[in-house]
Amino acid sequence: HLWKTLDEMIRLLSMASSTPVPLPSQLLGLLPKRQDWPHGFILEEYANSLNLAGGTIGTFHQSEFVRVDSVTNRDEGKTNSDRDSPRNLLLSSSSS
Repeated sequence: HLWKTLDEMIRLLSMASSTPVPLPSQLLGLLPKRQDWPHGFILEEYANSLNLAGGTIGTFHQSEFVRVDSVTNRDEGKTNSDRDSPRNLLLSSSSS
């Protein structure tokens, strides 16, 4: 319900100002991927366009835009010990 309300607010603000409303990419990264979003759900469109354009997040340290669901799906099937091994922690911190 939160995402639908936020989407409606962004849509209304965009109509009132006649310009797109900027949204933090970090917020869009938290948007779950779902097939049942309502028609015209603008947040999904924003997140998809950031993803397709190879967008970045952050101001000082730029990082690749990644949606949380993508990370979660990638990590499925790994045990906590796999994810938290010193090697994986080192690799993940060096790629950030």
